[in-house]
Amino acid sequence: MKIIRLVMDRQMYPVIVFSFSKKECEGNAAAMSKLNFNTPEEDALVEEVFKNAIENLGEEDQQLPAIEHLLPLLRKGVGIHHSGLLPILKEIVELLFQSGLVKVLFSTETFAMGLNMPARTVVFTALKKFDGDSNRFLTGGEYIQMSGRAGRRGLDRVGVVIAMIDEAVKPDVLKTMVSGGADVLNSSFHLTYNMILNLLRVEDINPTYVMMRSFAQFQRERTRPQLEDRLKLLTSQRDDITISDDQEKALLQYFRCKSQIQRKEEERKAIMRDPKYLAQYMVEGRFVHIIRASDKTDFNIGVVRSINKVMNTVNVSVICAKVDPAAPNSFTPRHVTDYDSETAALYTVPFTFDDVDTTGRHRCVKLTDQEIIQSISKMHRMIKDQSLPALPSLTAEEMGIADESFDKAGIQIEKLKTQLEKNTYYIAIEKQGLTAAENTDATSGTLQLSYSNFLKKREVDRELKETEVELSNVSRTVFVEELNQMKRVLRRMKFLDDDLVLQKARVACEITTTDENEILLTELLFRGVLSNLDARMVVSLLSCLVNAVSYTH
Repeated sequence: MKIIRLVMDRQMYPVIVFSFSKKECEGNAAAMSKLNFNTPEEDALVEEVFKNAIENLGEEDQQLPAIEHLLPLLRKGVGIHHSGLLPILKEIVELLFQSGLVKVLFSTETFAMGLNMPARTVVFTALKKFDGDSNRFLTGGEYIQMSGRAGRRGLDRVGVVIAMIDEAVKPDVLKTMVSGGADVLNSSFHLTYNMILNLLRVEDINPTYVMMRSFAQFQRERTRPQLEDRLKLLTSQRDDITISDDQEKALLQYFRCKSQIQRKEEERKAIMRDPKYLAQYMVEGRFVHIIRASDKTDFNIGVVRSINKVMNTVNVSVICAKVDPAAPNSFTPRHVTDYDSETAALYTVPFTFDDVDTTGRHRCVKLTDQEIIQSISKMHRMIKDQSLPALPSLTAEEMGIADESFDKAGIQIEKLKTQLEKNTYYIAIEKQGLTAAENTDATSGTLQLSYSNFLKKREVDRELKETEVELSNVSRTVFVEELNQMKRVLRRMKFLDDDLVLQKARVACEITTTDENEILLTELLFRGVLSNLDARMVVSLLSCLVNAVSYTH
């Protein structure tokens, strides 16, 4: 109310106040009922226009609460405009606003869409709206569309926009909002049972015809040229990769064996991380290797500081780059060989049991930060000097693991390793323990190169299949499967005979409800559910089919 008084005192009217719920619009307008912005002459003119507009309505309709409630507000220069008003009332409000007889208009955002009704001032009661899923800030397109109503061409030198903000907002959010930018236009086309029935009633037109000419179909087919170009490029890349059949067979076997071994080892590790086995070994000072399960970030070797057995979490001291005060919970791991006291430090970070990749068999005795860093460095040197593949860890026997799945996975790993030892690639490279750079044997070098090409070809083949699937989807009509499924439902419920519209379908086509309840209401009618109910019970039952607006957001 203070803002409206300020606007009126400075003669910055007419003003549009945008709210994002019908209830808020009506509540704000009711709060203005004690103020009068019109002169007696304007008051009389408003009443005359209003009565002339509704005189064609019946006497009972003229006494509707919505009509009787609106006239007193209009006489005082206050208007309401939202989708819940009767069409004739919205027309009256628009006419009076254009004529300057409504000084303050409380409206939802629909008033800014399609209607050329500029004002001198625009007020936002909030910069957040509920979009059906969550409360979010207005997009740049939404803000510009509404704020663009401020300023009448040829009448106002500038337009005024006032935004009411009741919470802290980051500057970047407001900058993005005010800078505008067009919203992405996506089709919201979807099939409904009522739509299908109405289309089947019309000769020479069917749902498929409409779907083929929908904006959704246009958006889908718009990507076809890019997908076809990508398909040609990937096909060319795959053809350029040459591997002999014998090599590809050996490499495929090697790849599958290694992949399955890795998967089975992960299964065994998951069992070893079970709290009933792992919790008793998460004692203070234990060396562990941490790889965060959520994003596979490797925090390297750390030292256990404490454990929460209720939450199955463990606090581990790990070396990380010094944390930015603006993001105190964002940790970037730093390897001990790169440790520098000026740029890195030891932090105790909470991890879940799933993040514990390896449980070390050694423990750190002294737990000061400096001692922990030195112990991690010594452990790293020991692993390097003894040519160990990783942190020396507790075995399944030492942890007392007794699980059939664990033992079964172990047997499968041994069988896979036996197959792997017979593989040409494994014999030439891994069994000799040589890298591609160290191996001077011509055959081994060729296999190394072939394996690299093999992996590239697999990746290209994967992308090629994905592109072919996308191209296949683009070629199909949108919602064709949904259409066939919905037709089957309508046939089963006796609305259709093949594609012939039956009596129940004709009745459903004449019904309009919210939330697409036409089929439900038709079934209620034909099953006689309403026959034995009195008027009040019928109204109560049918009220369930009326869309109830939630005002809690």
